[in-house]
Amino acid sequence: IKSLEHQLHQLSINHSLENKSLDDTSVSTKQSTQVNILDDAASVNTKQSTKSTSSIKEAQTTKLIKELTQELTDLTEENEALEHQFNKLSQQYQQLQAHSKQQIQSFKTNHE
Repeated sequence: IKSLEHQLHQLSINHSLENKSLDDTSVSTKQSTQVNILDDAASVNTKQSTKSTSSIKEAQTTKLIKELTQELTDLTEENEALEHQFNKLSQQYQQLQAHSKQQIQSFKTNHE
């Protein structure tokens, strides 16, 4: 009987150790799952952050393109106005040059 009691006690201890081992495995599995969930959350967070940064950069780029396009339009208009003014002044210069030649010719004719 004592031997059987001893064996029963050993079986109880072994069973208890097995249960503890299973509990430890369960805790370890739960911790591992929690770490995976945290990793997944961090990954989603990183993707959202990257997407957000990308959206901000895209908005900044779009704004910059609009500003540069407006500046180009303004400079083109200013250039056209300056070309028009240059053509006017060039025409006036040619008229003055022709008038001067006439006056010089007239002066020479009158002087002779």
